[in-house]
Amino acid sequence: MDRYKLLLHFLLGFVEISLQAQTRVITGEVTDEYEEPLVGVTVTTPDRMNGTVTGIDGYYRLEIPASVFFLLFSCVGYESREVSLDRSHTLKVTLSENNHLLNELVVVGYGVQRRKDVTGSIVSMKPDKIETMPAVNIAQMLQGKLPGLHITNEASSASGAVTIRIRAQNSITAGTAPLIVVDGIEYSEGLAHLNPLDVESVDVLKDASSSAIYGAKAANGVILITTKRSVSGKTSVAFSAIMGIQKATNLPDMMNSETFYRFKEERLGYVSAFDTRQYEKGVDTNWLKHTLRTGHTQDYSLSFSGGSEQTRYYISGNLARIEGTPRNDDFNRHNLRINFDTKLAS
Repeated sequence: MDRYKLLLHFLLGFVEISLQAQTRVITGEVTDEYEEPLVGVTVTTPDRMNGTVTGIDGYYRLEIPASVFFLLFSCVGYESREVSLDRSHTLKVTLSENNHLLNELVVVGYGVQRRKDVTGSIVSMKPDKIETMPAVNIAQMLQGKLPGLHITNEASSASGAVTIRIRAQNSITAGTAPLIVVDGIEYSEGLAHLNPLDVESVDVLKDASSSAIYGAKAANGVILITTKRSVSGKTSVAFSAIMGIQKATNLPDMMNSETFYRFKEERLGYVSAFDTRQYEKGVDTNWLKHTLRTGHTQDYSLSFSGGSEQTRYYISGNLARIEGTPRNDDFNRHNLRINFDTKLAS
């Protein structure tokens, strides 16, 4: 019996040693460039299956599989790092500030500030993302691109009518549309009347701090649109053309006059005098063919910009014609925008 007990203890000890060899514990500290501890730094394995965050003293403890040889360190406002592991169980990491993100300029209604100086909730879309989207309506460009901004299509109209909500539906009976401000001026027209290529940036103020700027009108959030302005230098010319077609698909098969007559006769038990005459004449009317068509989209934009250190100008024109798939569903837009900046001598 003692022999069996000794063998059992040996096997259990071997299993324990094997399990310990499959995992290991990594501890360490995360600091900034000034050796100050960083709180809330996320420490994970590359597959994101194991992770932890640093405490108030900047220290962390993470148990990982023995097959992991890298750890990822990330924190808001700092550059993320991927650090390789050696045989040591202690790892100290230093993160550098992400100056590009912290110094990014955002529009906040009363001017322009660095993002790190703004305490409110703001999301932005910049020119490099706007100019790469071939959309006729700016609302279509924003759809699904900014967190907290919900844009739904009201109907499949040529104008692209949409419903805009920031965060969620805030009221049952009162208005829930956000306030739209274009170049510091309240804008009550639909976004379909703005030329997307004239837009420099879009900033969305989502929290209650926007009410301190615009009052009760900003209760449902604010959409700030800044249009393009020129920079000093040589005159530049830009031209854009968008053309496309629209066609209804997956249409149902329509009955001819005979099938329709038999259907009403068998299912309803009667046929109207009009349908009877149509059936006797052999007239087949495809109502979808009479109400739908192949839609066409044409959108042309031309802009001039330039100037000197004292005077700058940006002039743009836009002509858009959209024919929707339903007949008589047309949308036309003619825009002329002039932004003129000059420094007056004092």
